[in-house]
Amino acid sequence: MDGLSTAARIISVLQLSFDVLEYIIGATGTTKARRRLREEIPACEDILLQLQEHADNTNGGTKWRKTIKVLADSSTPLYRLGVTLETIKTELEPKRGWIRCCQL
Repeated sequence: MDGLSTAARIISVLQLSFDVLEYIIGATGTTKARRRLREEIPACEDILLQLQEHADNTNGGTKWRKTIKVLADSSTPLYRLGVTLETIKTELEPKRGWIRCCQL
């Protein structure tokens, strides 16, 4: 993967973190787990924003470009964070469609 696709992956994970945080903040009956996520997700966002800045500025040399490429691999913490955030988002997002309609 090139630096551009890695940057896109970082943006994707960053957007997921924003979405999940929005759902957590809007949730009623905040549990201990949700409070913990509400504290930890912004810390992840800070790191992701720093990575995004470095990915956008690939003039950092060959060593940084190699690091950015490694981040895009499916076995990396960045990838796993994206999968985890997607799972959390699915659990927290409001249900729509037929099921919600019938629960009225």
